Amino acid sequence: MGLGIAYAGSKNEKLRHILTDILIDEENSISVTAFTAISLGLIYVGSCNEEVAETLISVLMARIEAELEQPLTRLLPLGLGLLYLGKKVIRCWAVSVVSFFLPLVFSNYCNGQSGSSKLSPC
Repeated sequence: MGLGIAYAGSKNEKLRHILTDILIDEENSISVTAFTAISLGLIYVGSCNEEVAETLISVLMARIEAELEQPLTRLLPLGLGLLYLGKKVIRCWAVSVVSFFLPLVFSNYCNGQSGSSKLSPC
């Protein structure tokens, strides 16, 4: 998180490569993955960077179902959302994929259909 805050808005390519390697490593815990997603979102805030968006979406789709009961899972879409912060109407594949995929997953999560006890509404 420190790198994300320190380099917020810088679009630093060297950090993108380093953080992407951490993000896609499935050996990392969900907390490491979530905070890495936030850091990438902060570094590329408002940039609509498709490479970062593609990486975040692939991680979302790969990890979200398996670790849905973890509260930190909700930070993964936040990292993606930071990429599009301040962009009023932007049509891109990332927004379409997320709007199609995430509502079902998170509505099931909020309704307690993920195998855990009933949760309060989101």
